[in-house]
Amino acid sequence: MLTELGRRLTDKWLTLLTLPGALFLAVAAGALVLGRDHTWDAAHLVHRITAWAEDPRVDTVGGQVVVFAAVIATATLVGLLADGLGTALERVWLAADWRSWPRPARLLARWRVRARHRRWSRAHERLRAALAEGGGDRETDADAEPAEITVAEPSDAPEAEPAATAGNTDAAHSVPAGTAVAGPSGPSDATDAEPADPEDGRPSFDEAYDRLVRIAPEEPDRPTWCGDRLHAVAVRFRREHALELAVVWPHLWLMLPDGVCEQIRAARQDLARAFVLGAWSLVHLPLVLWWYPAVIVAAVLAAVAWWRVRSAVETYAVLLEAAVRLHVADLAAQVGVEYTGPLSPAAGRALTLRLHAGVPPRPRD
Repeated sequence: MLTELGRRLTDKWLTLLTLPGALFLAVAAGALVLGRDHTWDAAHLVHRITAWAEDPRVDTVGGQVVVFAAVIATATLVGLLADGLGTALERVWLAADWRSWPRPARLLARWRVRARHRRWSRAHERLRAALAEGGGDRETDADAEPAEITVAEPSDAPEAEPAATAGNTDAAHSVPAGTAVAGPSGPSDATDAEPADPEDGRPSFDEAYDRLVRIAPEEPDRPTWCGDRLHAVAVRFRREHALELAVVWPHLWLMLPDGVCEQIRAARQDLARAFVLGAWSLVHLPLVLWWYPAVIVAAVLAAVAWWRVRSAVETYAVLLEAAVRLHVADLAAQVGVEYTGPLSPAAGRALTLRLHAGVPPRPRD
């Protein structure tokens, strides 16, 4: 067991710190040797490296050990720096708490949210038009029969009066990153009509929906698509089931099957690694001051990180939503909220109130 743990820690250390750090050191060495005077002079680079390798101080075993240790230590330190930058980049990219940022950053984020909201509103109007023209086969849940709800009596332990859950930002820290409180978003109404003709220039429902989702899956409340994608999970549960994900998720996580937890944990780690990769692109940027081709490395890392972050966010959000939908009934039964049929708003509200922290008592005189 200890051997397996050591192997995993070594693999993680090599993957997250040493190997990307070695790439940084290679680019830094190229910047130091070539600089602005020998930007693409490969012969000059080979000559200088050969001279360093033939140095008598490096030719001995002790010298080689020192050089190897220095390279590993430097790569690790730079890797730790990139890991810290990755955490900061995740906070900025997902922007779950952008309303509490310093004023300049908050104003920029607000402008970005409003711009994205205008684009989303126009796309939503096109979606409604496409739905009116060709969405007769799509039904809403408005006419669904409500399920029967039974809230079991609590135990002998006193239970405080639950507080209101709408707009609770304090509970957002218990839920995975980016799935905090949300604004409202109204569903579209389906009507019976003939499908839209794709040749008349009007988008079909699927095309209009894809354009909408490329902006944000729900009404924009974050300055980035990734933040809105995670945020959409909480929005949907609040709108469709009156369920506060920030309140329910910590309790649900403790009773999920091991296989489900492993998949969610792996998706979360993939997301964190994608942000660290984006941080490596930032680490390479200062080298541009000495050797401008370093911007190519930074751009490649940034492009790959952007793609990996979006992919990891989508996977993570899908797993979160699926885990809640599949196992929320077990949690409800565990805490004494019984219902039949699909989770209804009444059941979701009862479960949220049962798990929400109560209002503190009045202070003693």
